[in-house]
Amino acid sequence: MEIKIKKILSSVLIHNSRFSGSRLLLPKKLRLTKKKEFEKIFRKSEQLTEKIFVLKVRKNEFDYSRFGFIVSLKISKKATARNRVRRQVQESIRANIDGIKKGFDIIISAKPAIRDKSYKEINSIIKSALKRMGLTKI
Repeated sequence: MEIKIKKILSSVLIHNSRFSGSRLLLPKKLRLTKKKEFEKIFRKSEQLTEKIFVLKVRKNEFDYSRFGFIVSLKISKKATARNRVRRQVQESIRANIDGIKKGFDIIISAKPAIRDKSYKEINSIIKSALKRMGLTKI
């Protein structure tokens, strides 16, 4: 019995390490992480308001675009719900990163209406918003 449990645990650990979220996340280089970076964008940026989020864009000095995500307590008091929204938005960006122009800092700030949307809806709204802001390569 004990050997069987060890085999199951080891297979779970191998599975989890092989499929850990590290390769599913947006690379750290492409993320806005510092308070100063966010403040710089909030001070001077172009803005597009959607029903489910606000998109703020500012040109940067790099040859790649960086992204920041804001999901406040207004979305949900539960961290699990906020993290789910953050992951959906981040995955939408990660999945479409090749079609986004380089050299921009972009913040996506979620609104409470995003809670009721599926990943497909969020993804299509983000794509259309990026296109309207002129951030897509096509």
